[in-house]
Amino acid sequence: MVTSLLIGTSSPPASAAPSPSPQPPVTTAAVDPVETAKQEARKQNKRVEIPSYRSETSTTFANPDGRTLHMEMSAAPVRVKRNSVWEAVDTTLVVQGNAVRPRVAKSDLVLSYGGNMELLTASGNPAKTDDKAKVFSTRKLPTPTLSGNRAEFASAYGNGTDLVVTATRRGSASRS
Repeated sequence: MVTSLLIGTSSPPASAAPSPSPQPPVTTAAVDPVETAKQEARKQNKRVEIPSYRSETSTTFANPDGRTLHMEMSAAPVRVKRNSVWEAVDTTLVVQGNAVRPRVAKSDLVLSYGGNMELLTASGNPAKTDDKAKVFSTRKLPTPTLSGNRAEFASAYGNGTDLVVTATRRGSASRS
């Protein structure tokens, strides 16, 4: 058995209205942030940051030659995004309610303000409630003395044995 298919075109009947010709698509020129920054850097004869390339750990600039880029990178965050706005990391410890926190850090770090045994709670992702680690002391903690990014719990482990917690740019803490 042989099956064949004939495909052809036919002209529309004389009474049919002609099809409208397709319109070309309307395009808007996309603004390239890199090219815009290069032009501005050349015009100002100084480096110009490319904000859309900014991240927690890097900053990218167009150089004054108008052709090359410069990137500064850090192993730890130098800024974090909060409410769609970049804020510089600030590990200075401050009292907020019954807790001590860094002003601005990558993760959510909460230190004890004393009076309990829970030394700290840390979360890599503050939006996830199940992503928390807690560290407890062997005894009730005193109110800490704060100095910059340091919290010192005097005699926390017995007379003359202090506990010192230091907040880092990642929001984590080191103990000594």
